[in-house]
Formats: sequence, structure tokens, C-alpha cells
Amino acid sequence: MPSFTDVISGVGAFAQDVQQIIDALKGTAGKGVPLSPTAVNDASNFALAVRNNDAGASKALIAYKADGSVLLQVDKNGVVASPDGAVAAGTLVTTASTQTLTNKTLDSNANTLTVRNAALAADVARANQLVNGGFETWQRGNGPFTATGAYTADRWQMFLTGTDTQSISKNTANVDTGSQACAACTFVLGNGAGASELVQVLKASDGYQLAGRTVTFSIRVRTATANAVRLGCYDGTTSTLSPTYHTGGGTYETLTLTYAVPASAPYLQLEIHFAASCTAYLDNAMLVPGSVAADYVPLPPADELARCLRYYETIGGVSGQLLTVGAGTGATAAEFAFMYSRKAVTPTITQSAAANFFIRQGGGNIAFTTFSAYSTGATATIVSESGAAGLTTNAALLLTAANASATLSAEANP
Repeated sequence: MPSFTDVISGVGAFAQDVQQIIDALKGTAGKGVPLSPTAVNDASNFALAVRNNDAGASKALIAYKADGSVLLQVDKNGVVASPDGAVAAGTLVTTASTQTLTNKTLDSNANTLTVRNAALAADVARANQLVNGGFETWQRGNGPFTATGAYTADRWQMFLTGTDTQSISKNTANVDTGSQACAACTFVLGNGAGASELVQVLKASDGYQLAGRTVTFSIRVRTATANAVRLGCYDGTTSTLSPTYHTGGGTYETLTLTYAVPASAPYLQLEIHFAASCTAYLDNAMLVPGSVAADYVPLPPADELARCLRYYETIGGVSGQLLTVGAGTGATAAEFAFMYSRKAVTPTITQSAAANFFIRQGGGNIAFTTFSAYSTGATATIVSESGAAGLTTNAALLLTAANASATLSAEANP
């Protein structure tokens, strides 16, 4: 058979690195015997199999083009081809900086690597289906929130069972990496037997498309109490609890729960359960389709706030602040427009005590006693104020905050 020429230096490979292969092919004395072409027509044999015993290098093959550049390189990292190199479909093409993946295929043109969900790593970014997963937005205030059924951080609702008690507040001193805020939960176990929880509900009627899909819920939790915090979910029929609790090691750990949502599920309730008295910090929750958890990826602040405003919006909270404009409807009454971001459903309109507001007319402040809202829609309502004195019909009026307790809110919880 024709003789072979030793490999010259190139692409970090030297002759001695592959000399054992060359010696075998050339039939060097004591190194092997010449190989003859072999015809293979069955699925269990190869025409040529080469093993490099150097696990640190494992350079098996380099094919050069006429100009000396690499056409094809096979080493411990996989197969690397030049742009015009042909790689068979189903071959994983990698570089030295990438990791080998399981459950992967290439399309028929060998250009696109398809990775199944089961092979994704947690740091592969995917869209979060939760609102305010980072516990950054607290439009109702910083707490503490203690009543069962109360919303705490936006979209996160607290439920207490039996004689359990809990206090939840915004916290900036015990956050997870990169976070600006977390939920600090001080829980005291009564007879609730681990059923008290902080939840977020995703409803099909609100546009969520999770029915019939497998999803994975994850959250970062920090507590020094073992077996105190774990995850659960409820689909309207079936309740599922994770068997794994936080270890109580006093550092942030990732808790996960994978669940196959029934096709008929009207909603999916994601739950953080409290089973022992503890102080726990919750941060960076994610819900993604598929069986693999995803690391938390924050949205830009404006985008996250926009998601929260779909369900709750409040104006006011600053003394002297202009809230909205309207007109007098008589000597003692006026109407004002309250416009807000589009809500998930027709919202409930709430105004703090009338004593916290002024109607401003002609540069003067006029107090009133009662209010009501009507013609409420997904984007606006009319707020009627009455019990004032000296208003001018059809005169332009301002509604202002007499103190920092003045708030006007629109809340829509589908």
C-alpha cells in the first residue's frame, strides 16, 4: 500500500501526538501492521476505528485543505469543520468551549443543532410565565402583610390555614445574587400542618396556555430551618407537593417541582408551602414549559412593571400630587376620569378616605365627603365625588392628594 507522510505542525497538533496512528498505518516495526481497505456491509462494524489513549488530548484526526487550513478536525471536543466541510447529519459539532450534550440531533443539512428540553441546562434562558417572579414590585406597600388572602408582592397572595400566622415584607438585605428585593416571610406554625402557602395563580381565562403541557416551577429560598419550605401546585382538581424541602442550611437553595398539567385544567396555582416555624427569604421564582428548571432571568424593569399593572394599579401616595382631572356636575358634586393600563378583567375601583383628597377649583381646595365609581371598563372609569360646597357646574376641576394617604386604585384579579 502507499506510504504515509508524517503530520507536520499545525493547529496545535504535532507529529508525535498522532505518531502512534501513523506508525500503525505505515507498518513500523513493533508498532503495528499495515492495514488494508475493509469493506463493511453490516451495522456492527466500522471500516476503521482509532483510539487515542491520551485522555488529555485525544486528537484522532485532522484533514487539511490544499492551502494548509483545517478541513476537518476530530478531537476530544467533538467534530469541528471549516465552513465548507461536510459533516454528516446527526453529528454533534462543537468547539473547545462548549459542552457535549445528550439528546441532540442535527437537521438534514447538518446546520442546526436541536436540543430536546430534557438536555437543556438550567442556565439556558427561557421565558418566565410568572408575573413578578423576582419579588421586585410591591405596589401595595412594603408590608408587613399578615392577613390570609392578602396580596403581598404583586401577584403573590398569602393563605393561612388553621392557627398558623405569617408576616411577609419586602426585604433588600437578604436578596439572592443580582436581586434588588426579596420576600421576607416570618412564619409560625399552628395547626396548619404545612398547608399555609404563598401562591400565584395562572388562569386559562387570563390567556395562559399551559393546559396539557409539562411545566417546571423553581424558586430560590434561604432559611436556617430544615423541612420548613417546599413547593406545590394545584390545578383545580389535583394537589401535588414536592417531596424535597429546603435543607435548612442558611443559604439560598433552588427548589424545583415538575408537573404535567392536565389538558382540562382551568388554572394552575403555584405554591410555596410552609411546614415549620421559620424565617424564610424567597427570591427569583421561575415557571417554564418543559421538564427542566431555568435560572431566573430578570425582565427590564419597565416590562416587569407593565405585567404587574395588568392586575393592579394605584396612583397617589404623595401629598399635593395631581391625580386626575374632571368637571363640576353641580354645586356639591364633580366627576373625574381615572384612566389606567388595560386590566385582565373589569377592575374593582378603590379610593382611600375622602378626607385624604381635595377638589381644586380656581386655585382653592374644596373638601368632599363621599365618592363612587361607575361606567368602569378595562381601561378607565368615572369617579364621582359628592358632598362638596361651592362647586361650579361644568367648571374644570383637579383632584389632588391632601396628604400621603390619598390613593386611587384599580385591581383586577381574574
